[in-house]
Amino acid sequence: MDEKRLIFLSFLSFLILFWNLSCLPSPEIKQAKVYEAQLLSLQHQPEGKVLPLVEKEWKFELLRVENIKEFSAQKIKELLPRGIRFSEEEIKTIFAEPGKYKVLVYIKEIGASAATTGEITDLGLPATKDTAYTVRHYSLIRLVFKEEKLIHSRVWRRMDSSQLAEGVIRIK
Repeated sequence: MDEKRLIFLSFLSFLILFWNLSCLPSPEIKQAKVYEAQLLSLQHQPEGKVLPLVEKEWKFELLRVENIKEFSAQKIKELLPRGIRFSEEEIKTIFAEPGKYKVLVYIKEIGASAATTGEITDLGLPATKDTAYTVRHYSLIRLVFKEEKLIHSRVWRRMDSSQLAEGVIRIK
């Protein structure tokens, strides 16, 4: 009885240890938290101080630039592709005052995962050739400048290429 209990408890402790290790944040997510903290400290700083940090030090690539002078809530909502659009609340708080706004979206590939699919007949034989899919994983940063000063930033720690629809990402 004691041996079975000991085996059960050791198995249970192994499962708990494995579960805890699998829940640890990845290095990319830890780094994205650093990006968020540094961007918060750079609020109301000029473009010349923010952009070199994002482009040169963090090695993000510019994905999209939008200059906004005259706008409506609907136009702003449709400005960016789904997944990185402004929410209704963000539109109300960020674009509350009229002025000249500049929206920049930066992207950085942080990894990829692959999978294959294929069909197997009732006899267990392959019916079609396997198809390989690669899903790329990215970190994204969206910056909003008003009168060339940073007023808003948002970091997506991990976003898959499948989430960035509408042909935004062009893989080189």
